[in-house]
Amino acid sequence: MKPEQSSDIETITMEALFKQYDTARQESLNSINNRVQVFSFGLATIGAVYAGTVVFNSQTQSPIFATYVFSYAIPLISILVLYIWVGEIQRMRRAGKFMVELEAEINNRLEKAGGSPVMIFESRFLPANKPLVDFSSLVVIIFFIIIIFGSPVLGISFSQSS
Repeated sequence: MKPEQSSDIETITMEALFKQYDTARQESLNSINNRVQVFSFGLATIGAVYAGTVVFNSQTQSPIFATYVFSYAIPLISILVLYIWVGEIQRMRRAGKFMVELEAEINNRLEKAGGSPVMIFESRFLPANKPLVDFSSLVVIIFFIIIIFGSPVLGISFSQSS
């Protein structure tokens, strides 16, 4: 292989690595947006179901409907929202770990070519010992767990109030 061919291959490889990095970064950013949307739409859905049930119950005075909605529908919606939301956290972390690996590969190639490591963003902010769930994520998880277990209690109170 000629030296210029080796250089061309290395250039193409580096371009491919940077393209993969950009793609993984966009995947991570999309995941953050998806988490916000899942949380917002999930909370809006739960609120709409709650409000609709309260209005329906006040007009019909039929507590059995409210009991079923609060005991089954709202907890199931909450579980689904939480499941999708946690899935987006996993997707974001997977993209972050992949970017750390790409940064290491790019930096190794740069050092071999006589350059200095320049890819450090994800490596700096995603240490290996980072907890699986950070504080803000834990707050959201606890919030939905409270809804999941608190909603049936509310449903029982509706059935006993009538």
